Amino acid sequence: MGKKKGASTSDAAKVSRDWSASAISSRDINKLRNLGFISASEEDIRLPGAVTRPKPPKGFTVMFVAFLFRGLSLPAHEFLRSLLFFYGIQLWQLTPNSILHLSIFITVCEAFLGIDPHWGLWRKIFYVKRHNDSNDPPVVGGVGFVVRKDVDYLDYPMKESVQGWRNKWFYLRDLAVSGQHPNLPPFEDKLVANAKKSWQNALSPEERVIADKLFDQVVTLKNTGGLTMCGTEVLEANRLASDAKKENSLLKEEVSKLKQQMKDEQDARRTATVAIDKKEGVLRESVKDLLEAANITVTRRHQLREDSTADALSLAAESNIQVLGLLQKTKGALSRLYSMIFPKLLMGHGMGSELEKLSKALPVDDDNHLIDLEPSKRSAELVPVNFGR
Repeated sequence: MGKKKGASTSDAAKVSRDWSASAISSRDINKLRNLGFISASEEDIRLPGAVTRPKPPKGFTVMFVAFLFRGLSLPAHEFLRSLLFFYGIQLWQLTPNSILHLSIFITVCEAFLGIDPHWGLWRKIFYVKRHNDSNDPPVVGGVGFVVRKDVDYLDYPMKESVQGWRNKWFYLRDLAVSGQHPNLPPFEDKLVANAKKSWQNALSPEERVIADKLFDQVVTLKNTGGLTMCGTEVLEANRLASDAKKENSLLKEEVSKLKQQMKDEQDARRTATVAIDKKEGVLRESVKDLLEAANITVTRRHQLREDSTADALSLAAESNIQVLGLLQKTKGALSRLYSMIFPKLLMGHGMGSELEKLSKALPVDDDNHLIDLEPSKRSAELVPVNFGR
């Protein structure tokens, strides 16, 4: 069973039988937060101030610093809730060593035996004892879980007396968990924890068979390799398992974020591709409209492929060359029109022979198109014309 360090008679005389004002400080609360024992939210903590009898607000429970250092956290384990209701006791009526026993037992069952905390195994190992101070039980910490003397349980060091633990208490929010009863037994200001029939921890023959088999596994666990387990090692294993679960949860969140980021990037690429295709389509239609307006036949060689931006640019460049050619032809046509209209006007007013000779002397291209009309313009400016009759 757990090994205890002896306490002096003077220490025992200092045990308080009743509540006293809490000596907890903001420094203590900050230390608990830094260790991860309590919530970081200010709303989950209440300091009692100078009151000497607890009156926890609704949704809060009385918590001792010494309990947190021995493995207790809220929301409380379902097994602890069951024990408190079954034995008819309050959390604050237990001792720090009782919390340590409970923490180690739960860890052994879950982490080493691979089972939920077993009620029969618990009753085979522990019994409930009412502590006495000068033949009277103290109010705070008046009940304890003790290892039976005939049970060869795990060896781990414990202090028989934790100095001043009763003076450091505060109110901690009892958080609810989905699918689990949310609260510890409601606070009751009791002066004495009276023994009950449930404290006898009697096992039925059927329960004893199962409890004996489970306890054999505990003994094997204790003696494997000649190693001796200690309470601090078991608690550390429990803490490491809890940290691993938290880290696994964080990794899952990171993977989820990366998946979402990849999906967003794929959606962005699809959107960009659609936008490019749309712009290419507009470009193709614009070029076709330009060719149709210029009355230029779009042959099969000039048709665009749907997936080729290069073809669209090539067609645009080729179309530009054809449009320039069209403009050159238009210029020649305008020159011919000018030569047909302007000389006839002059010939109708006595200038026919001179301008006719001048027109015939103008240079023409292979298609008989005038190239330069400047001589005609200068001749026209020298001859006054009167359009009146």
